[in-house]
Amino acid sequence: MTKHGRTAVDTSAGGMPSLLSAWWREARDGREERGGRGRSEQAHLVDPSGSMGTAVLEELHQRTEGSILVDAAGQTAEEVHAEVLHRLGVDLSPGNRRNWRHALKRLGENRLVLIANAHRAGHTRGSSEPDRLLSRTVRDLRGRKVDAVVHLTPERLPHLAEVVFHLDGRDTGEADRPTPIRALALARPRVVPLRVWAELTAALGGEPVTKTVLRGVLGQFSAQLVSGEDGVAFVDESLAEELRRGTADDEIGRVDRHMNEWLRRISPEFRHPEGWAKSGPEGLYAATGLAMHAAQADFAEWLSSGDSEPRATLFKDLLRDGGLLAHIPQTALMDAACCTFIGDIPGNTAAGAAVRLWSYGVIPSTQPEWAAWLHVMATARGDRALAAAVAHSGVHLPWKATWTHWRPPGGCHWRYLEPGPVDGLVEVRWQGRPAIAGLHPWPARADIWDAATGEHLAGPWYEDIPEENHGDVSWPPGEDQGRPVPEAVGDFEDALSDEEGIHDLFLGSPPLPVGNQVILGGSGGLFAIEPAPGETFSAPRFPDLEPLSGEYASTTAITPADSPPPGPRDLIELYGARRIHAFPEHLLPDGLTDEPTRRMLIEFGLPAMSNEDGLGIYPHGDHRMSIFDEVTWPSDIDPAEEAGPFFQIGFWMGGKLVIDGPTGHVLRIPSEPGEEHLAGLPAAHSLENFLTMVALWVTGHLTKGLIDGDDEAYLIPDHVLTAHRRIDPVGAEAPAWSYAFHNP
Repeated sequence: MTKHGRTAVDTSAGGMPSLLSAWWREARDGREERGGRGRSEQAHLVDPSGSMGTAVLEELHQRTEGSILVDAAGQTAEEVHAEVLHRLGVDLSPGNRRNWRHALKRLGENRLVLIANAHRAGHTRGSSEPDRLLSRTVRDLRGRKVDAVVHLTPERLPHLAEVVFHLDGRDTGEADRPTPIRALALARPRVVPLRVWAELTAALGGEPVTKTVLRGVLGQFSAQLVSGEDGVAFVDESLAEELRRGTADDEIGRVDRHMNEWLRRISPEFRHPEGWAKSGPEGLYAATGLAMHAAQADFAEWLSSGDSEPRATLFKDLLRDGGLLAHIPQTALMDAACCTFIGDIPGNTAAGAAVRLWSYGVIPSTQPEWAAWLHVMATARGDRALAAAVAHSGVHLPWKATWTHWRPPGGCHWRYLEPGPVDGLVEVRWQGRPAIAGLHPWPARADIWDAATGEHLAGPWYEDIPEENHGDVSWPPGEDQGRPVPEAVGDFEDALSDEEGIHDLFLGSPPLPVGNQVILGGSGGLFAIEPAPGETFSAPRFPDLEPLSGEYASTTAITPADSPPPGPRDLIELYGARRIHAFPEHLLPDGLTDEPTRRMLIEFGLPAMSNEDGLGIYPHGDHRMSIFDEVTWPSDIDPAEEAGPFFQIGFWMGGKLVIDGPTGHVLRIPSEPGEEHLAGLPAAHSLENFLTMVALWVTGHLTKGLIDGDDEAYLIPDHVLTAHRRIDPVGAEAPAWSYAFHNP
């Protein structure tokens, strides 16, 4: 056992159950002596063979009353999480599911959770699911009375593991097997149709092989291989793992690259209204394995290149092909993305959309419904090519988006600030044509949109409908009998449905059928979907419940597909052109000698901002200052590298906001000594950078105010600061940028 650096190795599986049992008794009894206080314990059973530990846990399970044994092989972290809670007796019904952590604390007795094959979690070899299982699920499942033993291989052992038991005896010599057996181990899904096996063998060995030959191999190695309805698999996955360890990385990468190209080439054969997986075993292999083959081929290429970050050429190409993506399950796409990208998954991709929807618990149960959500997310981004490809993928989408005025989950851009939250929808007529009245919660107001096109027709109206519009707006035919025409926003409120929305946090407004469309609304705005011909829209219900295993990965912000790079002109979109004040050259101070700064002030100017989360810019001055007042650096404040002269343009959290004349750097002068928490100047190395960063910063604050989900709101500062680093890596580190987000 290893604990805090002490190691003991038990070389026989026979003695290990007793060691583990003694460890648990010690942990349990120590907690009871402390009156139930103290954290739960977690032990790792490290098994070089990959399989011997399963028998150890089975015996320990038999010996330990009240223990539960869960096999993680082939399961996602979310599936393992749910199974453990269910077997612990935790109520996961919709009304109680969110309280699972509290339920763990209230268990009546000490329980031991045994998780076998954590290293084999996930639907494919090379999956990221083992990491999620170990870093999230196992950690979060530990309650005051729940301890855990996790079985895994040495490669998966967490660096900070405190209690580790070691089994000895990794098998060797298995790499010397015929090519078809070695090739089978390089499959990503663990069940492989005969045709796919033949292609794997040709990719590894360089020579084609017939199914007849493979059937002969299957008969010759019947003790090691098993054949079923969906294909061939290893009887013991440890043999596949040993064969993979004996194969060079470049060979594995070459096979992955070949399989990615081959599966994409033959994918039209798998087209099916319910997705490739429903077409048969080969389609199931493609749906499960294509993304991972691409991801792992990219990873192998990165390892050999020496680049600082993977280029991810194959996987990025896959992410641009909606005709393929529509057939790939949500979890398969996210899993492969985690294996591809170092750090954040790009938000402006289908993988980013999958992660953001997952974080809200939007995990559709069927492939067609998932493809429909992909279509909505692509439409919300304005990615018409991707949306069209999804629509023509061969998957029978139950509905498609027709128009959107909606900030998708993860969206952070000035275009997504309007129309803001819509918490009620009412069908009306505008000058006789079908329209929607959308009600906003704060400030309370109403807007009118054309039902067919989404065109904004009228509003916002805050209380009464303007008298000149009384003849324009009316109730739909059949609802207007004896009912006065709407004259106030309250009339729309009285007509709201009391049905439930699709999602409590971001689609809380009840679905509104209008003609052949259904309008959905919520915290991000509203959008229209059109059910498939001849079908009635059946509203899915996603309660306000995040996945048990938490967020799948981090992503960058989602932005419109056609949006240009951030720039100062984004301030015009936020404040209007009238709030931007340019300066004639003769009004600029002589000491402001940095030419790009002078040009920016003359050609663009400064925005008039009054105390936006502590930031004020005053191009006309105010009672405390005149624009471009020359100020000196206070003698009791640590000096900046810039020497001045400094010209004031505003205030930032009480400190003066200035431009350094010779360099154009923008700085915040601390208001008093001891403001180390706001040090780190300059805030930007040019005025253009600063104004661009201000626009992103203001957008972030406004977006955060629109979000009901705490998890997403928490990510907004990261999105802003990540964008800042792309613009001005040094200036982005100034703490003043993040201070207002975390100290509202």
